Amino acid sequence: LLVFLWVRSWGFYGSCACSLTVTTVSVIVISVSMKLRPHFLWDWKRMKALLWFGLPIFLGGMIFTFMLTFDRMIISHFFDSRTLGYYSIAIMVFSFSSTAPKMFSIVLFPKIQEEYAASGDLDKVMRMVVIPDLVIAFFSPLVLGVTYFFIPTIVHEVLPKYIPGIASAQVLLFGGFFISLVYNAQSFLIAIDKRVHAIPFLLSAILVLCLSSVVLIRRGYGIEGVAAGVSAGFFFYFVSLTYYALRHRLDYAEMAAYYFKILAVFLYFIFWIWRIGQPAYTGNPWAGSLLRATALALVSIPVF
Repeated sequence: LLVFLWVRSWGFYGSCACSLTVTTVSVIVISVSMKLRPHFLWDWKRMKALLWFGLPIFLGGMIFTFMLTFDRMIISHFFDSRTLGYYSIAIMVFSFSSTAPKMFSIVLFPKIQEEYAASGDLDKVMRMVVIPDLVIAFFSPLVLGVTYFFIPTIVHEVLPKYIPGIASAQVLLFGGFFISLVYNAQSFLIAIDKRVHAIPFLLSAILVLCLSSVVLIRRGYGIEGVAAGVSAGFFFYFVSLTYYALRHRLDYAEMAAYYFKILAVFLYFIFWIWRIGQPAYTGNPWAGSLLRATALALVSIPVF
């Protein structure tokens, strides 16, 4: 409601005002419903301990966010604002597709902390990384695939000015699959007091992302090349970070089984998304997208 009321009148600043207002109202409503009465206490000893623990997590989170948004900087440098506007379809689709895995990891994070604090059993904690990752890997491609089939229809029918951004949005979905599998590994490293150790992998992934995107842009692939470069960076971050996390407890055969399952199901869905999307459909576009999504759901049954 606020978006429609304020963005139309104030544009970008209306969007910022919406975010600020919704966040403020949420904090107030939650505080009142939980009967919280916050007060300030200056306890430098406690604050120092919290800062020592929290700053690496904060720094890693900021770099992770920087990695997720670095594609916009690349597009702004090599192209113009109109091109960045087309790419906003990819940004919107990526935000939608990554929400569920992120929420899943947020729920799981305190459980990993509690389990390790209570038992110190790395085997149990490792299972809380591997099993949820496999659940996400086996179920999220259906969501990504359905989104892949509906993007062209939604853009053509609702947002026709953004048609040039369709292909980049579809390419970025594949990178979204791999970035959805890093959250639990990050939580694991925090739980075992290796909070800073994800940062080198993040910086390396940003480098891979940047180099891949620039090479593809120079070869003439445009914003689709940026989306592919971003996906390459996400894939590198997934493989490198999870390898570092898993080797704390798993042997090479177990790690190979983990990667094999994830990559096998990824390639399985890639094949079927390509195969189902090949035949031309001349009828109602919404019916065509629904038909393709239904076909993908049917071929997903063996995976489930």
